[in-house]
Amino acid sequence: MGLWFIRIRIRIPTVQVHVEADRRLAFQVLTAWGVTGPRGEPTSKVLEKSGDRVLCEFYTPVRAFGRRWMQRTEEWVTVVEPERIEFEAIKAPLPVLLCTFSLDEWGDCCLFKYDATIALHGSLLGWVFGALLIRPMFRRTMREHLAEMKARIESRAARSRLFPQRRCPHGEAASPDLAGVV
Repeated sequence: MGLWFIRIRIRIPTVQVHVEADRRLAFQVLTAWGVTGPRGEPTSKVLEKSGDRVLCEFYTPVRAFGRRWMQRTEEWVTVVEPERIEFEAIKAPLPVLLCTFSLDEWGDCCLFKYDATIALHGSLLGWVFGALLIRPMFRRTMREHLAEMKARIESRAARSRLFPQRRCPHGEAASPDLAGVV
């Protein structure tokens, strides 16, 4: 089999943000597969349903090496309503791509956490390349993606009658992040 197929996993540091919305509404927004993005581009599409999992096609904006593009992935999604959404990529540029969105109650609002684990081919050399170059790029992409999702959730909360937006007693100063996204 050779060393090329050995994959050493790389944990991406958690990115989190304070969202001024009820976590149930945040969960609904995050699981609204098939919705278009802010500029009218596709963001996701359901390909198949199998038991408690959904196979989705996702388009995620990525910026790296001076370019910007939409990255297409196919991922199995498992939901634990309303606190967690787990993603396992089956077609992606990385051989291992596992992500989790966690929504924790935080007063009248929620704390949205984004965790990821990746791996590249190539044993130790793949791990070094991934840790030095891919991990920082992936974390930046996670931060940008989280900021877009936060804006989308808060925009929806501002219009919601079922889960009306309330100012959180914690305020931005008590947020676990700096300027909105860590």
